Amino acid sequence: MLFFSYRGVSSKPSAGHPFVFNVKTAQRGANGYDASTGKFTAPVAGLYMFTVNACLLTSKYLNIEIVRDDYPLVASSHNGGTGFNPCFSLQAFADLASGQQVWVKCASACEFYHDDKANYRWMQFSGALLNKS
Repeated sequence: MLFFSYRGVSSKPSAGHPFVFNVKTAQRGANGYDASTGKFTAPVAGLYMFTVNACLLTSKYLNIEIVRDDYPLVASSHNGGTGFNPCFSLQAFADLASGQQVWVKCASACEFYHDDKANYRWMQFSGALLNKS
């Protein structure tokens, strides 16, 4: 079994760069996630599932993608409007060869919100190996 989950973002990434989730919340098996780069490297070939939970600032934009080797698997654009720091989730499946990388990319306008102290509105990135090739 392979599973990882990290939350928290160390700093605001610029457009085209990965979010770096730096607080490990769970891990089973060989962990290919690098908390210094924000990138997951597949330790074995197989079908993987990835999820990201993201929150944005009121009246700001958050445009993110889950990418495989910089190719978008899923993308989403959100506007905080007049709400109170809304959150959303994305999910992507990827058939990966050993060594391929997946990460959450700031597509543009990445005004995220993360609140560790209140125990809600967490930015979080998780992945699991569903079927080994």
